[in-house]
Amino acid sequence: MRRAAGALAVTVVLAALARGAAAQPRGARTRVEGVAAWVGGTGRGSGATPILRSDVELRARMAIAGQTGRITRVVLPEGLLAATLRQLVGEVLIEREADRLRAEVPSEEAIERARARLAEESGGVAVLGQLTEALGVSARELEAIARRRAYVEAFLRANLEGNTVVSDSQVERAFEAGEHPFVGRDLDEVREVMRVWLARQVYDRDVARWIEVLHNRARVRILAEWSEGDDG
Repeated sequence: MRRAAGALAVTVVLAALARGAAAQPRGARTRVEGVAAWVGGTGRGSGATPILRSDVELRARMAIAGQTGRITRVVLPEGLLAATLRQLVGEVLIEREADRLRAEVPSEEAIERARARLAEESGGVAVLGQLTEALGVSARELEAIARRRAYVEAFLRANLEGNTVVSDSQVERAFEAGEHPFVGRDLDEVREVMRVWLARQVYDRDVARWIEVLHNRARVRILAEWSEGDDG
């Protein structure tokens, strides 16, 4: 769990689907109960933030739905659950740091954008609705996810945005190095797209480093037994 959290990799999600774990009974409303991790303490009464196993399952199934465009009833591989938990730990660490620094509360417009992205990442409004109904997820739970997303994103943007300015010389050096998805194309054709791509690389790297620092500073207690190396 010492590795910094980031967005779930597409390859992880697709690999989980490709392994085709056993299906659950049709129509089942199953929520995985219990606490998967405590962030910022050792447990209840310590000021820690809990991450529920049901939270991890929901976010993992949302990621799968976003890649497939439909909900699935497969048993989730441990590797996917572990990666999702790692992502959530990072999100909570940043949220707690934003609270500590008294970060500004996001606007309703920012929260609405977070809601829209949440639906888009889950395969669309209809698919997300089907998924939440199947899992018995309330509108209040989805709202909490969207508000946390908006809060965390606004905090990161305020603190990291200045670091993502990419100069022409940086674009040119990176293009010449060849470690990018635009190999074989003309630089002038992809210059601005590549600038955005490089800025995202810098942003993701800075977020990862920040989460690593927060992880080392805060007490994180993992209760879930999932292993990222075990994909079922």
